[in-house]
Amino acid sequence: YIPVLEKCPYFFQYGCQSFVGLSRVVNEAVREVGVTIGEQLFQGGVVAEGMYFITSGLMRYRHSKERLSADLEKGQWLSEPAMWMRWHRCGTLQATTCCLLLEISAAKFRAIVTEHGRAMSFTRCYVEKLRTFMLEEAINMGHTWKTDIWMQAAQIKKVALEALPEHQLFAALDNWKSPWFRQTSHDSAGSRG
Repeated sequence: YIPVLEKCPYFFQYGCQSFVGLSRVVNEAVREVGVTIGEQLFQGGVVAEGMYFITSGLMRYRHSKERLSADLEKGQWLSEPAMWMRWHRCGTLQATTCCLLLEISAAKFRAIVTEHGRAMSFTRCYVEKLRTFMLEEAINMGHTWKTDIWMQAAQIKKVALEALPEHQLFAALDNWKSPWFRQTSHDSAGSRG
């Protein structure tokens, strides 16, 4: 599951900080979820208990504001804020084909992350920068943040890089220039967190 999770810039950098921690997340906090055509995975208003990564199939995210609705596919993730704060789902996620997803339990993830010092320092900084980014984007949009899918991968990569200690920044940039990461990145596909 690590290659799937590392498509999200936070998990890519978390794995660089603590591969042992990321391995524990995969072994203890991740589960596979299968849905059939037309099945709803979640609906708006419900407290999110984790985030999802689509590993196969197509899904439709429906929001009360049509401009915030989208078709989602393999490589995209949803509800990342649930990992960092109490998060209420803002829309409905429904399968348009048979789908497989990975779900990360926020509670199990938080318990693991607190046990890995260097990675915890990065995580604290990332969460602070992500919340700031979310608030700034909400102000720019003229309302509070109300979607489970958001951000081009390039924007969240920037947040993850800004969270790194300065001495690790150049190594991280080199990692993201590697052919492996470019292959797994979905900047042009509009991956959302």
